[in-house]
Amino acid sequence: MSREEQEVWEGVVTFIKSNALDKLGAKQLAENIRELASSVGKSIDIDRTGSDEMIKFEKRFLKSPYFIEKYERFEGEKYEFSTNSGGILSVIRCLGSYGYERGEYEIAYIKEDGTVCEPLGYLSVDDVLTIVDYENGKEVENKELINCWEKKKWGNGRDES
Repeated sequence: MSREEQEVWEGVVTFIKSNALDKLGAKQLAENIRELASSVGKSIDIDRTGSDEMIKFEKRFLKSPYFIEKYERFEGEKYEFSTNSGGILSVIRCLGSYGYERGEYEIAYIKEDGTVCEPLGYLSVDDVLTIVDYENGKEVENKELINCWEKKKWGNGRDES
């Protein structure tokens, strides 16, 4: 591979690792790759099939035994999970959510009466799944995360169950 070709592929890898694919979609990714190749005097043929609007849902969320539903929401994604208490955990990563610009998620608890708690944001997939497990009675190790979650969920750490 020539030095120029190496630069193109390094740029492609950097672009993909930056989570830009989630934000821009497949068509924009293809266009950016074409521009990058053109900048070093190369052309590249990329299949343009697919949709800008296609959302890539997080597979680990879909495999959770507590997973209920997934939706596309505001150029992003939304998931719902069941809890032992009868409420719902709403997890989003979309325009305006806490952590979206970093590829992270926010989670909120929705009571049976529809009341929504203050969301906790800037969460990794592992953080979200830890909270989902905790809300379904599993013992979890990350006590610091759970303390933050309880404070957001009930305000001042009160348990209103």
